[in-house]
Amino acid sequence: MTTAAEQLGTTLADKDDHYTVVVKSTVVPGFTEEEITPLLETAGDKTAGKGLRIGINLEFLHEGTAIDDFLHLDEIVLGADDDTARQVMQDVFEPLIADTGAPVVEPDTRRRR
Repeated sequence: MTTAAEQLGTTLADKDDHYTVVVKSTVVPGFTEEEITPLLETAGDKTAGKGLRIGINLEFLHEGTAIDDFLHLDEIVLGADDDTARQVMQDVFEPLIADTGAPVVEPDTRRRR
């Protein structure tokens, strides 16, 4: 069975540009780095830091209160291991950051704060 990470890695292998892949992460710390990144790298011809940047966006929405949770964010978590990936994520999330005024937390992909 091919995973989504492997399919994305294969797709990006045919591209000449650099890419930032942001993982919506609700998994245990280290999973993106230890499992998802190697799948992306093995399936494609890009490695983290060389043609491929990895970010994580942690979300803390609860079943039954997700809309209220989203409208009243405690914080926005944009994790990355390099400044370029972090900047891409900040650019994408800027409208949400501006609208909510929620503080932005920027750990690395291993969720260090």
